[in-house]
Amino acid sequence: MEEVLSKKLLTFLTDEQQNLSNQRLRQLYSREIDKLPFQEFKVRKIDGSFIDVESTAIIASYNDVEAILVVAKDITEDKKMKLKLKEAEEKYRSISEESLVGVYMFEDGRVTYVNKEV
Repeated sequence: MEEVLSKKLLTFLTDEQQNLSNQRLRQLYSREIDKLPFQEFKVRKIDGSFIDVESTAIIASYNDVEAILVVAKDITEDKKMKLKLKEAEEKYRSISEESLVGVYMFEDGRVTYVNKEV
């Protein structure tokens, strides 16, 4: 943990994300906005690997000094699950569209999908 406390925030970001982060922080410092909207970033961990995070920031007072409070959530597993779900949906869609028999999908008593064989 001491390794993290002594580093600047931007050292954990890629060069491209450092530029984006600098722009966002300038908006915050200049008071153009009072908080940063959530943004996804790839963050470098101490071991050098990357994780996906969603973060926001506000200006806060800490020990009577103005500071930026950044809140970040690791969304790596969420993104992996969404990708797997998307792949499964694409596979199912491909199978149903190429099926030689009619395929219907119902939701709440209504037809929501039919393939070309129907």
